[in-house]
Amino acid sequence: MSGGVGFRLPWTVREAVGLSPSAERMVLAHLCASDDARMLWSVAASRSVEADGRDFSDPQILASCARAELVRAGWEKLPLGLVLPHEEAEITERELPVLLAGEELREALLWSLHTDGTTDEAQDICLCGTPLAGTVPQRYWTAQVEAVRIRTYFSAFAAAGLGLHRMTVCPPNGGALA
Repeated sequence: MSGGVGFRLPWTVREAVGLSPSAERMVLAHLCASDDARMLWSVAASRSVEADGRDFSDPQILASCARAELVRAGWEKLPLGLVLPHEEAEITERELPVLLAGEELREALLWSLHTDGTTDEAQDICLCGTPLAGTVPQRYWTAQVEAVRIRTYFSAFAAAGLGLHRMTVCPPNGGALA
């Protein structure tokens, strides 16, 4: 007897592509994760493309080069995540009185930035942050980028026919947060 009628596997495999540009190269990683309780991601394959004089900090150039390489690898239909180098963001550590996550963390970090005068209330920024383990009082690593810059990346990737789904910033020196 053959075929899959009558039973279902207990997991589904999810795939995505992570893209990380630098001044020297662009790295693409084909990521896979099982949909089990641990949902651990692993790198199934990776590619590296040398800059060869191209400026990967230009969103249009990056999107065009990424498109060409994704098509070459057959990954162009997968969801895409972009990891900006830390030079693209303003990196800080912030202290908050409690451990927070998700939207609460984002709102508290924005409030913290506004109250200490780091940013203007009207300034349109995008912010990502994560708790630093074992810090008392609780400290958070944060990266902020002007929202117009983020929109430029999303527009460039859309114009190149790519589905950019997420963006983040790689901390300086990588480490556990990377």
